[in-house]
Amino acid sequence: MLCLDARWLGRKKLIPKDWSTRRYDFSFVLPPIAALTLTNRTAKILTGDGREQTVAIHWQHNGGIGYGSIRAMFICQCGYRAFRLFDCFGAFRCHNCATALGGVRYACQQTSRKGRKYLQSQRLRRFLGEYPSLGTMRKPLFMHRKTYGALLNRLRQIEANPERRKYKGNRLTERALRPNNMYSVQVAHIADV
Repeated sequence: MLCLDARWLGRKKLIPKDWSTRRYDFSFVLPPIAALTLTNRTAKILTGDGREQTVAIHWQHNGGIGYGSIRAMFICQCGYRAFRLFDCFGAFRCHNCATALGGVRYACQQTSRKGRKYLQSQRLRRFLGEYPSLGTMRKPLFMHRKTYGALLNRLRQIEANPERRKYKGNRLTERALRPNNMYSVQVAHIADV
């Protein structure tokens, strides 16, 4: 599901903190979004099919001792503040609105209990480097052997029951089977120059 993330826009420093206006061509990053016009209070979204929507931006203050930063959040049509807005039924909405309309569901919410175990095992297999075209699983480059062994043990526990491996569902596409987290693995530096 296509989503617009305020945290990503903030990390790339695309949302101005002053009163300036910035216009970006997003057709190369998110093809359905043709253009994005950002001020420090609003985001005007223009899609490729001609839809235009203006979303308010709220600046959330992060407190703490000696730490006072702000980050942008979108305000949905329902008034809920959210980091992500999903393109659902002709408008960009928060996750709560999109779920209520029936448009946004996670892959694990669309499958049965047996399907969730299959989904876990297939995502972990792909994270460890096994794809249907390759057939064999090898330790990924720069992953510690101890971490690799722990993840293999976790995979064996998930697949302990042989009936879980024979799940066939039509809702799990190749995109849904991609790993979506790092399984508590730190990314190693390739070279420190």
